[in-house]
Amino acid sequence: MDLELKLALLGVAATAVMSMLGHLLKERRERSATRQAFLAEVSSMAEIARVRRYVEDLRSSARELVVANQDGVQEGQAFEVPIDVNGYRPVWNAYLTKLGCLTAHETGQIVRFYQLLDSVIRDVTAGGILFRGTTDAKDFEDTATVLESALQIADDLCSEPTGWAARLWSFRH
Repeated sequence: MDLELKLALLGVAATAVMSMLGHLLKERRERSATRQAFLAEVSSMAEIARVRRYVEDLRSSARELVVANQDGVQEGQAFEVPIDVNGYRPVWNAYLTKLGCLTAHETGQIVRFYQLLDSVIRDVTAGGILFRGTTDAKDFEDTATVLESALQIADDLCSEPTGWAARLWSFRH
């Protein structure tokens, strides 16, 4: 084989390797950006719920209903949170199609977080059981428990190491 042919083959191989490397780096950046976007949204939603003390307020409303029911008062209590139901989760809406680039564990936990949060939001917005008002303290307790579950998932997700070593460890186990 003459030198020109060897150089040509080397050029083709180098081009193929560089193309594959570029593709892998692009996928890595996309995966990292998707992960960081979801974690930022999950973290901020959890922080907002904590700062506004939603769990405590739900539990307080439940206690007030228990006392009212014991006193024979059958007046319902409402709990409303003004939320733009279609716009409160912009990252979910923008990155939903890229959710598959995350690990199976991350994907499952992120989906669970949003499903739990959606359940709470349905309860406290127009048409929801707490929005309409209820005399059953258990309705408030159930919503508080669901929100606590979502907050725990947020804490777990946002405290997990996300470096390459952590992903390799989770892949191997």
